[in-house]
Amino acid sequence: GVIRADNFEALFDYATALAMQPLPKGDRIAVITNAGGPGIMAADAVETLNMRMEDLTPEIAEAIKAKLPSAASVGNPIDVLGDADHARYAMALEATLADPLVDAVIVILTPQAMSDPSATADAIIKVAHGEKPVLACFMGGSEVMEARRNFVEASVPDYPSPERAVAAMKAMVDYALWLNCPP
Repeated sequence: GVIRADNFEALFDYATALAMQPLPKGDRIAVITNAGGPGIMAADAVETLNMRMEDLTPEIAEAIKAKLPSAASVGNPIDVLGDADHARYAMALEATLADPLVDAVIVILTPQAMSDPSATADAIIKVAHGEKPVLACFMGGSEVMEARRNFVEASVPDYPSPERAVAAMKAMVDYALWLNCPP
């Protein structure tokens, strides 16, 4: 039942996720992002760590697509586009968490000129308290510091890179699988 951490940084990443979020029921991960590159980095990491990037159910995908600009993507990763405000993130996260094909969600934000990281973090926090784990990856420096503080206070783990968020999710998936093994 040991979850191995290869370094000190990973140890704390995993412990934070395990302490702050519920365990996933499976390994089907959804990624919501406002930037294609970090979304693909997360998707690649999910697949490298032998988890699954499932497509959303058609009903959920259509519901999200109807509320996003036409250039947005509702494939997994879900790209809410660079001009996404906090309401767009909240809508996408709420719908994704309702999807029966999704066991856990990673939400990525890269600060853009029109981004409000703090308001986006607060919107995610309001939606993220349920049965499925939500991990955040707010990339950047001083422009995301307030958002990171908000996440810590609300027990939503935030990671500086998509790969670290995915690795923490893998630790959660592995631990949940071990707990569900027969005695």
